[in-house]
Amino acid sequence: MIELVHLNKSYDSKPVLRDVNMTIERGKITVIIGRSGCGKSVLLKLILGLIKPDKGQVFVEGQEITTMGQEEIYKIRRKFGMLFQNAALFDSMTVEENMALPLIEHSDLPYDVIKKRVQEKLSMVGMPEVKDLKPAELSGGMRKRVGLARALMMEPEIVLYDEPTTGLDPIMADVINNIVIGFNENLGITSIVVTHDMGSVYKIADRVAMIQRGIVLFDGTPDALKKTKDPVVRQFIEGKAEGPIKINREIIYTRKEQEEKLL
Repeated sequence: MIELVHLNKSYDSKPVLRDVNMTIERGKITVIIGRSGCGKSVLLKLILGLIKPDKGQVFVEGQEITTMGQEEIYKIRRKFGMLFQNAALFDSMTVEENMALPLIEHSDLPYDVIKKRVQEKLSMVGMPEVKDLKPAELSGGMRKRVGLARALMMEPEIVLYDEPTTGLDPIMADVINNIVIGFNENLGITSIVVTHDMGSVYKIADRVAMIQRGIVLFDGTPDALKKTKDPVVRQFIEGKAEGPIKINREIIYTRKEQEEKLL
């Protein structure tokens, strides 16, 4: 479905991605993990054609997008849906208006047809009753689910998820995971998920890639990830810091000490 070939990207002469090679299989859930700042979000932008690599190629269904002009890239992007980390809903609009916007901007469908699609997609995430609410009236988990429903409005073949469970309680995170799996199994959607949530990784992933300092350090199944002996990968998946943080007692005092100093 998507092929990344020798991708390199730097900012201010600092390498962000270095010779990244990856294949995203059609109809599978590929999860990308790695520490903050390792290049995961840059990778999503390259796949969407929002930025161009310094070197390398991105192929979407055999078409190289790195050499395309904007008009051609816009056509390719219609294959994609996107769930942003904070759901990216417009506060001044109702849920229905938020969800209708992509079709109003990019199609000639009459509004009654768009409304029916809004209701259909909301039902798919178990929220058919919220179309008239504003985002401020929704919980964090509900906003994420509306964001998921909106990602389907253009009926994409590929959906990108940026930290879909961040900030959610474990039960709501599991609801989101089940929705991602349902999209994959029932709609045949190809999914690329960026996450730090290892519980989600082991539940939803068909394949996991870990990026470390701009390179693909691990690429394999969740079972292989659990069994890896690579110390850097193990440190990440087990969530272990490199060592204790030393506190300078001359700068940081206890509350009692601070009160004594004030006296």
